[in-house]
Amino acid sequence: MMTRWRKPYKSHLIFDELNEARVVRQEPERAAFSGGALGHALPLLAAALRLHREICPEDKLGVIRSAVFDVANQGPLNDEAFTAQLLRREAEYLARPLKTHVLLTHLHGPRGISESPSLRSRGFRLDFPPRSFIDERARLIERFPRLASVNQDSRLDQAWLRIITKARSAYDAIYRGTYSFDLLRAVWNFCMNHGSGTRMTFGNFYPVNPILRGPILTVHTSKGKLLSELVWYDGDTDYGRIWPARFSTDQEQLLRDNSAWWRKRLSGHPYRRDIQKWLIGYCRALDEPRQRNAFLTLWQAFEGVSGADSSGNTDRSILRTSFLYQDSERQRQELHYLRERRNDVVHTLPVGDTHSDMEEAIYQLKTYVERLLLMHAFHGRRFGSPAGLFELWDQPPDLRTLRERSRLLRRAMRWRAPRET
Repeated sequence: MMTRWRKPYKSHLIFDELNEARVVRQEPERAAFSGGALGHALPLLAAALRLHREICPEDKLGVIRSAVFDVANQGPLNDEAFTAQLLRREAEYLARPLKTHVLLTHLHGPRGISESPSLRSRGFRLDFPPRSFIDERARLIERFPRLASVNQDSRLDQAWLRIITKARSAYDAIYRGTYSFDLLRAVWNFCMNHGSGTRMTFGNFYPVNPILRGPILTVHTSKGKLLSELVWYDGDTDYGRIWPARFSTDQEQLLRDNSAWWRKRLSGHPYRRDIQKWLIGYCRALDEPRQRNAFLTLWQAFEGVSGADSSGNTDRSILRTSFLYQDSERQRQELHYLRERRNDVVHTLPVGDTHSDMEEAIYQLKTYVERLLLMHAFHGRRFGSPAGLFELWDQPPDLRTLRERSRLLRRAMRWRAPRET
């Protein structure tokens, strides 16, 4: 059975609310829910239920909604009937064939990026697509005036990007395609960001990442026809300056070598999916065009890669990260400062405002996240899971204390060893 209820949630409380709001229409005979009860319950059910990992978040809501109406049309909702219908709907979804989808967007970065063979990868085409794709996209965007402010099809510092993927639905294609491409883009940006010094921005803040994905994404068939009227866009995206420089030969080689290094490190890695998720979190945080969002999202990436507990207590994350440095006490102080900045942003800083030192804080935190990612890639294979590496980082940084613990452990092992009779 694939469906699982998460422990903190109680299904009967959700079903009681839905049953109270359930009404049955006579023509046609079909259940409905009054007072916005369904809109309140669906996010709770999505958080409470664990479905197959191949069901993307948007389609997960659709599967749950269908199961709710399957039961409600027959009678009051209960755990047993709902689980049975949910399993059926889940199996139907997974039985859908994987069809080819093409996502059309842009790749924003240094001029000449589309000409580099190093920026081509299996499943992606960084080229100018056939005119049929662009015409279909233009007709759709014209129907949505709100997209005019984020439509940047005519910019010179970007390349048209086709992301080709196999998926069960348009939402699934967007989820799979953007996940796969953002992983590749995370490696490129990690390569270009790693070790970079603090930037000083005069005027509007712009994303830290030099290589960005376009703000508008449309879904097409392999021949260019729009698969649906679904438009995925980010209205807050602001790419800032146009990059005047072209990719140099050295940069192309650096990206090629870096991509090969990450592929080698992650191949057969015992917790490769976790590292990929952390890399994407790092990349998407540094895509943010607003300082507040960039810092908070990067802090979330820091919590993940340092193993913060589910309650949000980051004391252990700070101790683990400082363990990696010889001057651990100084690094703990820096991390405590960054946590204070994070708390200020969450609790006291109005939306839209920024600290004068926010950009410097973003770059400081970026350095820690990059260090932790490299540690997982280098050493995680020996431990088999993130928990094993976290246990190592939980040790005290003082060498004298470590030697004393080692001496006590050797004595304990001798004490517990079987003795000859």
